[in-house]
Amino acid sequence: PYKGFFDRSLAEDQAENFRDQGFDVCLTPITAYSTLGFFDDPVSAPMLRASQGRLVETLLHEFVHATFFVESEPGFNEGAALFIGQEASVLFFVEVPEKAHRRRQEVQDARLLAQFLLEFQRQIQALYAEADDPAERGRRRAVAEQAVRIQLAELPFSAYDGKKLAASLKLNDACLALRGTYTEDLPLFERALAGHQN
Repeated sequence: PYKGFFDRSLAEDQAENFRDQGFDVCLTPITAYSTLGFFDDPVSAPMLRASQGRLVETLLHEFVHATFFVESEPGFNEGAALFIGQEASVLFFVEVPEKAHRRRQEVQDARLLAQFLLEFQRQIQALYAEADDPAERGRRRAVAEQAVRIQLAELPFSAYDGKKLAASLKLNDACLALRGTYTEDLPLFERALAGHQN
């Protein structure tokens, strides 16, 4: 569901090739990657510019990839790494209750956003199934995106700024699909953890 490049110009060339073929593209920088345990993965400068909670989550996320990987299952791999990274980052701050509380709020906001965007993705899929005419599909999708940005700005976030997210998030189909790769299975992991804690 994604390709990684170490050279931005190569990524931009590939994105342009996909656009020329009529595909939607989501070109976005990343701060971390895993070699799945083959090499020691770097801690990059962009990672160090993140908040403490986000840095801890990212490191733990990448550790999961380095220790556990299911071939041809990117959704499971990314979802599991994201979930474990989030939950473990809250536990990392357990000795500092105010930091742990803040981190839990950030995780809850991330999951609220993920669920909201997955629902928007399903809405767009239904829209495409209903509208045969490409021009009509495009018009209806633009209207739906405008409406979802308004709703996003009003979500009850504790740590995130909904208005900033509504203005800045890339919501094209490719970006929604990429986000879904990481977040679609989060409810399953939440239920599994809750069952394990009982």
